[in-house]
Amino acid sequence: MSDLRLVFRPGMMLLVLMMLSRASVADEAQQLGISIRAAVQVGQKPAVLLQPVVGVARLSMKLMPTGGGKAVSLNASNVGVQERRELTWSQTVGTQSWTASGQVQWSDGSTGAFTLTFETRVFPQLQTTVTKADVDLESRKLVVRANQPIARVELKVIGDDGNPVHDGAIELGEEQDAVVGEPIEVAWEQAPGTTVLKMELKVHSRFGFWSGVEITPFEVEIPHEDVEFTSGTWDVRASESAKLRHTLELLNEKIARYGGLLEMQLYIAGYTDTVGPHGSNQELSEKRARAIGAWFKSHGLKLPIYYQGFGETVLAVPTGDEMDEARNRRALYVLGASAPSPQPSLPRSAWKRL
Repeated sequence: MSDLRLVFRPGMMLLVLMMLSRASVADEAQQLGISIRAAVQVGQKPAVLLQPVVGVARLSMKLMPTGGGKAVSLNASNVGVQERRELTWSQTVGTQSWTASGQVQWSDGSTGAFTLTFETRVFPQLQTTVTKADVDLESRKLVVRANQPIARVELKVIGDDGNPVHDGAIELGEEQDAVVGEPIEVAWEQAPGTTVLKMELKVHSRFGFWSGVEITPFEVEIPHEDVEFTSGTWDVRASESAKLRHTLELLNEKIARYGGLLEMQLYIAGYTDTVGPHGSNQELSEKRARAIGAWFKSHGLKLPIYYQGFGETVLAVPTGDEMDEARNRRALYVLGASAPSPQPSLPRSAWKRL
């Protein structure tokens, strides 16, 4: 039968292969239909996949890890023609090279042997990383990182009216496989005059896994008239309550508009001028920010309140030491769904819950 030739016509490939004698096909692994599930995520296992074109009575394989280590034994029996069989083993996170030697007894009683070399890799559970600092609302782009090769990124951008302003996806080429963990830039389109409320990001790895994350870059600074405190104190005087009542009205207006779409939080930052010791000013600014937050809470503000003091480290008006400058004795109110990103006016993120 050595004069037979493979004819690749629909529905005929299996028939012709079965007619061939094994002596005319040197590659035993090819007859076994071997492929490798080489890349998996934690919780899954790499595998040698069989789908033979000739029935298999018994198969044994020994996998030797390159560089030493414990061998892996794989066995199968009674595998029918075109029957798919998975031979799996456990592997820790990382990459492993293997040399495999195998022996097969076919269903007609004849035997064969083969060797293979291949590499498997177990990836950690898919994780994507994107923070508010990775979102550039002005340029309409964001950066995402993942610990697996990425095939596709889907992004939905929701406007402040609760409706999508963008819903799209990007496909990534295989060149991304070599740069796991490197930033991937995703841009979106947005009509003029719209404000981004939140984003829904879905990242698909090249191995069929996916991870979703919601990003809430929305925040709004609340305009207000600064409360004046008696020198060296942090108690809110009754004469200053009118200023805070007006600010509370503005806060409630924003909460009424956005509170049904996001879980809002209030962040209060306090600042001082340069009069007095640096450490004392830091403590004073924090106590004053906390006092303002406590006033809002005692007057019915229901959302979570966070506060932080920056002392004289962030001056609105640069001055020398021991300078009495009222414009530096101020506070900042930010309403948002998450903590403000570090920025010149808010250089630290050590927010405390009231």
